[in-house]
Amino acid sequence: MINVLTEMPKDVITFRVACCSKLGITKKEFEKRVLLECLPRYYWVHGQIRWHVQRSYFEPDLLLIQSVANCTSIEQMMPIIKFHQETGFFCSGYERRLIRFRLSGRRLIRFAKQVLS
Repeated sequence: MINVLTEMPKDVITFRVACCSKLGITKKEFEKRVLLECLPRYYWVHGQIRWHVQRSYFEPDLLLIQSVANCTSIEQMMPIIKFHQETGFFCSGYERRLIRFRLSGRRLIRFAKQVLS
């Protein structure tokens, strides 16, 4: 059995590697850039400010991004995203629930399709 985290075949491209190469970013910038890409466009400025002032607000979102970073296909990402959506940890609080200032699973899938294609 292959351990996906340590024994990834050389020719397989993960979501993280594909994002970094397509967007021209470093691995350090990966999580922030994916988060901003998956927020609604009208929250970008608010997201940038919140990122620098209170990064802990995005912990559930970053956990999801880290969970799908080593996936190589959309089919691998779907169950992980579903699990995060069903647990409720992903969406609690006024800003996250009512005004939806959070990572969107649909936008994450849409973005991953663009990057992995």
